[in-house]
Amino acid sequence: MPTVAVKGEVSAEQAMEALRNNMGVRYKFVAGRGGGSFSVKSSPLFYATVRTQRQGDSTVFSVHGGGLIITRLVNELGIARQVAQALSKWEPPAS
Repeated sequence: MPTVAVKGEVSAEQAMEALRNNMGVRYKFVAGRGGGSFSVKSSPLFYATVRTQRQGDSTVFSVHGGGLIITRLVNELGIARQVAQALSKWEPPAS
């Protein structure tokens, strides 16, 4: 499970927009319930779930590959890693 921390307070919506701009139209972004999470999907079988959490003056993103046993492993090594890399390169706007 990749984890990425960025400086500042970042909402799930801001992170989704940044990923949408960085990763392109191939991926679908779906907001989770409660506003603290979202999913990134390239197909019904290939997706990752991103959870946001505030820690001090940073926002931490926990990225999990989704699915059952085999597909979860594939998604951890594939789409979850891609999402985490895109988040780690992102510099959120100063608040």
